[in-house]
Amino acid sequence: AESQIVMDRAKEQANIITSSSMPTTTAATTTTGGTDAATTTTGTDASWIVQRVPCQIAMNEGLLCFANGQYEQSLRAFKQCIDVQRTLGLPPGGDAKYCRDNYMGHFWVDTHWSVLTQGWNNMALSALYTCRMREAVRMMESVVREDPTAYLTERLAFNLCTLYELGADTAASARKKRVLQLVAKRFYLHDIGPESFRLG
Repeated sequence: AESQIVMDRAKEQANIITSSSMPTTTAATTTTGGTDAATTTTGTDASWIVQRVPCQIAMNEGLLCFANGQYEQSLRAFKQCIDVQRTLGLPPGGDAKYCRDNYMGHFWVDTHWSVLTQGWNNMALSALYTCRMREAVRMMESVVREDPTAYLTERLAFNLCTLYELGADTAASARKKRVLQLVAKRFYLHDIGPESFRLG
């Protein structure tokens, strides 16, 4: 019942965003040298946010399923979220790979890259909880290979290194963790602290 209430609220939010998704024009007047200049903005960004609503609903559904111990369902929901986000691609004008939150009314919108990272991370954890640890490791390693600057975050590094410890002996897991740390250094990911690699 609680899960249904949360899902209803998520869909309600989606309807709120949809209702405000029509292109809008706002005028801001500035005075420069005695002349007024009006700047006009459109609702292009808002439209892209609306298109992402199914992705966010799938993410929320996956989190609810995971919290309720329904790991197969959460795995499917996170995969759906990733598929939708990949289909949408980048928003108009591109998107920063690093931490840049967009604020739209009462809604905080994650960047394209952070949504994919969260989706992959959560999907791998769902696979782990269904006793598919090797598949979980494969998922995480595949996205790091695809684009380390986009997907190799502190959280993903920490979880991947934890999986290395669970799935291999001490020497083998330490070797894999050092390789992951070298990848982070090679791509200048200085925001990932040494504690994320669990080498202490």
